[in-house]
Amino acid sequence: MKCESCGAPVEDGKCTYCGRDYSTPHPKPQQSNTSDKYVKPVSPKDGSARTSKKYQYAPSSTRPKSKKKSGCGTIIIILFILGMIGAIFGDSDDSDSKDTSSVWAAGITPIEDFKYYLDGGKVYLQDYTGHEHKVKIGNSYEIDGKEYAVADTIEDLFCLNRVDSIILPEGIVTMPKNTFNSCGAEYLYLPKSLKTTDENNGFYTYLHDVKKIYYGGSEEEWAELTNNAERVDIDAIEIIYNADPEDLK
Repeated sequence: MKCESCGAPVEDGKCTYCGRDYSTPHPKPQQSNTSDKYVKPVSPKDGSARTSKKYQYAPSSTRPKSKKKSGCGTIIIILFILGMIGAIFGDSDDSDSKDTSSVWAAGITPIEDFKYYLDGGKVYLQDYTGHEHKVKIGNSYEIDGKEYAVADTIEDLFCLNRVDSIILPEGIVTMPKNTFNSCGAEYLYLPKSLKTTDENNGFYTYLHDVKKIYYGGSEEEWAELTNNAERVDIDAIEIIYNADPEDLK
């Protein structure tokens, strides 16, 4: 036997060179446990030896990472709250100028929405320049602190101007033939005061895809106004006679 340290012969249990004692066997060094396993200790109630179960832990590199809470839920809640606030306190339109529940204007269209001129205490309306699609002309307008009656004749007021509904006031007698040319009006109120004239004759030929015409006079007066025009010549689904503009809400 040779000494494990220096290689010299071992006699009587000792190295002849370094003196290492081999008479008593040295305990083997314990190997450190580098695995992620451990043995469940014996229950304190039972001290007898039993086969222990081994539990293996997954290395930290393979353990599932905890998911971070997404902020989407919070963002959705914030957007919902902002939407509710906007619906409650958002911009509100003036009910006198706009009306989303009726095909008719809720109030008189202001004089600023027309091109006009003054003459003899009357205001002559020449062209509609507003942006609303529902128009209601008043019987008179206050301009610079003075009241002016709307003249009994209007020019080609809505020609090529996109509108959905028009209410003309009582007192209008004449209007050019092309007053409603290419305006796209679907609802129209015409006053009983309109008379049969060369200018008025044929105004209905410029009406297209009209849903309803409300007329302030009788059916006989309408026939006289339109020179007994055939219904096929008036592109309107329905004509309502003896209508009152105050009932158009």
